[in-house]
Amino acid sequence: MSGLNLVKKNESIMKVVSSVGAFSLKAKDDQLEIVHIEANAGKSLFLHPYECEGALYLFYIIQGRIFHRKTKVDLVMGDCISAKDLRETEYFDIIQDVKMLMVTQKDFFDFQVDYAVKMSEEIQRIQDKDHYTEKHCNRTGNLALQMGIVLNLESDALNDLLFASKIHDLGKINVPLEILNKPSKYNDQEFDIIKKHSEDGYQMIKANVSEKIALIVKQHHEKCNGSGYPDRLTKDELLLESRILAVADAYDAMLSDRPYRKAMSKDKVLAILEQDRDVLWDGKVLDTLYKIED
Repeated sequence: MSGLNLVKKNESIMKVVSSVGAFSLKAKDDQLEIVHIEANAGKSLFLHPYECEGALYLFYIIQGRIFHRKTKVDLVMGDCISAKDLRETEYFDIIQDVKMLMVTQKDFFDFQVDYAVKMSEEIQRIQDKDHYTEKHCNRTGNLALQMGIVLNLESDALNDLLFASKIHDLGKINVPLEILNKPSKYNDQEFDIIKKHSEDGYQMIKANVSEKIALIVKQHHEKCNGSGYPDRLTKDELLLESRILAVADAYDAMLSDRPYRKAMSKDKVLAILEQDRDVLWDGKVLDTLYKIED
């Protein structure tokens, strides 16, 4: 049977499991890769222009449901996505656990494995500490990426923003759970401990990621008027990605139930953010949030 390979469902050339799901390389030659993807509900699928430049990507949905926000189209079993020479990043929400078969003319797997493993290791550290923080980081990352797309960030900047946003609260693994889950407001001493998490996160990852990603994590609690932490930087000293993450982080946090308060309504949260336009928050970034949440 020379030239023929039979691959059973649990077999693959290589497989990696991450917080997003499982990627299994089923077949590969000099021109094609065929990858089986199992992705979890609540996560997202992104297609960047640089990935699809001069190469065809095809995703065939075997099971589950995904949603393309831009066109408001649901995709289910039997539907497919094809992409080549994209002009902008496209993103899809995974509504139900999904299984897909991906065929591409580019080397996808090695890049995806490296990225997924790095991301998964950091997210697992957050999840082991506190499930709220892990879910908050995931939601914040998805929102920050959408804002970055609207602001026309380049593909490399979008990748940096997504990675940093998904792990921006990593430093909270150093915060005692009795403080993280305290059912009342923090006192000054407790707040000083909480405020260390952005610097701690920076120190934890700086040896393993780019300096820019580490700085986005470090700066996500800085404010435009210099009242933030840890370095009291002002707007002109902050990365745009950090200003995007700051808004996405605050927005999701106020929309969420916490031990010391109930979630606020979207209208109330937007009003609170607007009160501090160009004081705490970059006004251009706020306008991007409004476009997405309209």
